[in-house]
Amino acid sequence: MAHISGAFTIQSTATNQTTRIEMIWGSRLLDEGFTAIPNILLRNYRKLGIDHNEWGLLCVLLSYKHDARDPYPEQETLAQNLGLSVRQVRNLTTSLQSKGFLIVGRRRNQRTQKYGSLVYNLSPLMNKLLEI
Repeated sequence: MAHISGAFTIQSTATNQTTRIEMIWGSRLLDEGFTAIPNILLRNYRKLGIDHNEWGLLCVLLSYKHDARDPYPEQETLAQNLGLSVRQVRNLTTSLQSKGFLIVGRRRNQRTQKYGSLVYNLSPLMNKLLEI
């Protein structure tokens, strides 16, 4: 059974039917997955004061958000994805934090209590979108 969600159709794994998103993009382009970004964000990020480089970082961060948990890609991974240096990624992250769109923290191993990779909380951005 198909469920309509936003602009794409999600098919049950019990069927071999082509999904709506596969019809639009083709299955080969979707092999690595896809990122759902609300149209309100796509159409209004400049009105919020997000510049194009910050937008690129947000899009890549969203590509690592697979569920309700905050994404936690390494800064080196983000830099590689964007074709930037780690320093540039840090500067973009700092800018998004200072504009109130992002909270950055560290993951902590519950067993060892050691801190790990950075974790990126996008709820401030989502809250600002709700104000539009």
